[in-house]
Amino acid sequence: MDFQFNYDDNKTYDENFENWYRLNTDEKSYERKLGFKEKSYTTEQAKYVFRKLWGNKLEIHKQTLYSIRNSKSNT
Repeated sequence: MDFQFNYDDNKTYDENFENWYRLNTDEKSYERKLGFKEKSYTTEQAKYVFRKLWGNKLEIHKQTLYSIRNSKSNT
């Protein structure tokens, strides 16, 4: 099984979170079947971990959205 996550800059931060969270949950479920005891993250735990890993992307998305909104209001 391949559980590698790659952040997709063509998707929103939230879409990437959902994909990462699903993949992470699937990976932990698979590992439990193999005898490992690591539990899946709660949604709040997952958001915290994802932000630690990819929080810089959230700032980039916010800046891009701000730039788009600014350019539309100036036209």
